[in-house]
Amino acid sequence: MLNTIRCIGIARVNDLRGEPTFACICGCKMFKVTVMWDEDTRAVGWYDLAQECVECGTVTTAPTEIDGDYCA
Repeated sequence: MLNTIRCIGIARVNDLRGEPTFACICGCKMFKVTVMWDEDTRAVGWYDLAQECVECGTVTTAPTEIDGDYCA
């Protein structure tokens, strides 16, 4: 199912959240992801599963360690 969301001041983008993915439908493999840093380890302590393609703005689901072979 292909959903479209409207962002204020930005053209329409695709919302393809649901299945974790390493690459966007446009072929790009770089995403913007919201993270929180762990102050003790200086590593990512938490991240939002919604990721936005830096090329086309499509929103997809970020993969996690437990997804295994499920990722597209």
